[in-house]
Amino acid sequence: MPVSLIAVDVDGTLLNSDGKITEGTQAAFRAAAEHGIRLALGTGRCRDECRYILRQLPELRYMINCSGATVYDVTEDRELYVEGLPMDTVRDLYRRLGDLDCLFEVMADGFIYTDRARLSHLDEYLNHYYIDIIRSTRTPTDMEELLRTRTEPAAKIHLFFRCEADQQLARSRLAPAGLPMLNSIPENLELNLPTVDKGLGLRRLAEYLGIPTSDCMAIGDNLNDVGMFCEAGYPVLMANGNPEILPHAKYVTASCDEDGVALAIRSVLDGTLERLRKE
Repeated sequence: MPVSLIAVDVDGTLLNSDGKITEGTQAAFRAAAEHGIRLALGTGRCRDECRYILRQLPELRYMINCSGATVYDVTEDRELYVEGLPMDTVRDLYRRLGDLDCLFEVMADGFIYTDRARLSHLDEYLNHYYIDIIRSTRTPTDMEELLRTRTEPAAKIHLFFRCEADQQLARSRLAPAGLPMLNSIPENLELNLPTVDKGLGLRRLAEYLGIPTSDCMAIGDNLNDVGMFCEAGYPVLMANGNPEILPHAKYVTASCDEDGVALAIRSVLDGTLERLRKE
């Protein structure tokens, strides 16, 4: 089976419910690399949020970050592709939110810039494993100063909310800006250019490597993975995935708590992937 590149989502896919990478998944990545398969993350996270993952999975050579806005070569420490939001657009989004209480984050240059004052009250926005990742990966800043002085585009805007009602209010305020809004966990919103999604990132990476997307596998669980599913010849949905994206999947693997990523990779290596084909 000609799978040459496997791109794997992070939250709800690579990581289990405790935010861990299992030994079985680590072993599957090693086996895939030994068979010459290129491995990549396909994630809404920025580079800085993925450093600890790279330490556990040294076989990962590439990253599709910020929901497809950037593609990065880990070994060469080089961005291969960037398509960011103009800062005038970022400032407009910030103004539209007005006094709504949320954590407004700017992803740029491989980092996540977060307002220093609100970062100190992070536990009011989140209450699960991701909160520790945020504390260890954010770059505290004066947000209004950053918005006033930055001129280079931002890869992505990321928002955290206290409750679903605040998220819905933010959606209504931001909708006139005409940007797609996705979420990877219940408490967040992610905004990119309309031309950007993980599928674009996968396509750019495949082009760089000289691999047809028909030879690519994408493994994911949520709405922000649909772009990858539409590009990849082998789109694989996690059993714990959002059922809304099932029509875009050709295969279904086990859940993130049952080593679903490892199962999908092993199925490629031993030629049994068709057993995972959805009914």
